Amino acid sequence: MRRVLIGDGDRSDMAICASVAIPTYQRSAFVLDALQTILAQQTDFAYEVLVLDNGCDSTLKVKVERMASSVSIPVIYIAVPEPGLHNGRHSGAQHAEGEIIVFTDDDIIADSGWLQAIVDTFHDPDVHLVGGRNLPLYEEDPPAWLEALWTQNPCLLYTSDAADDL
Repeated sequence: MRRVLIGDGDRSDMAICASVAIPTYQRSAFVLDALQTILAQQTDFAYEVLVLDNGCDSTLKVKVERMASSVSIPVIYIAVPEPGLHNGRHSGAQHAEGEIIVFTDDDIIADSGWLQAIVDTFHDPDVHLVGGRNLPLYEEDPPAWLEALWTQNPCLLYTSDAADDL
């Protein structure tokens, strides 16, 4: 599954290995932050990013295209006029050029090795689907009842400290 680099090291000469599909609806700030972290991935393969806009926001389109012009990773804005998350995902599957399609939420903050880890997992021929832990990033301290839930059953929800112990 690894791709062979062709040319002088520019990823634009490599076949697309993974397509990251990000459906979104009226959450421009979130999806632009997500896009920044996805464009900062450290990978040994080429990938593309599809922003699937269910709100058909022309301002978002301009911002995505501006971000795309500053990187060598293909970033494609796709307006998806039919409402619904499933329509965004279907559009992503239809437009993806990668061998692996990674569907993610529009509010992800991806670690720099996130995409490499996903693709590496597929080197095992028995793997057909990959999921991972999702840690909440609160804008303020969570309510006491949520903290109590973590304490009673830390396997349901993880704090960043609890996740490090897994």
